[in-house]
Amino acid sequence: MEWTNARRYFYWAVRGRVAQSSALGKLAEADPSLTSDQRRQILEDSLPQDSKASPQALAKAYEAVNLKQTIFKLKSEHLLGKLLALAGEDKQATVDGLTKLISGLGEDTKSALLTSLRP
Repeated sequence: MEWTNARRYFYWAVRGRVAQSSALGKLAEADPSLTSDQRRQILEDSLPQDSKASPQALAKAYEAVNLKQTIFKLKSEHLLGKLLALAGEDKQATVDGLTKLISGLGEDTKSALLTSLRP
């Protein structure tokens, strides 16, 4: 690397690292049980193939990556796992909790839930 480009390179490298760190933090928040390597792999899989051509391309790819669906899926799976684990510990408390939850739902949501529970 030439000295004349060192600041530009450093700028884009830091900008990319900040965006990467932010995205990894969002993934960790969605599912705390994921390892650092798993979060990195999910993020890398979400990037376009040509994003690693330069620090600038990588920084822009990290800033533009859309993780909303991935985060929603990870969070849903994590919460479902926690719910199933709690249900295994105390079935009656789970039933009581679900009853309270369902009683707070609107009528449309309740009927949709009942429809989905019927075989």
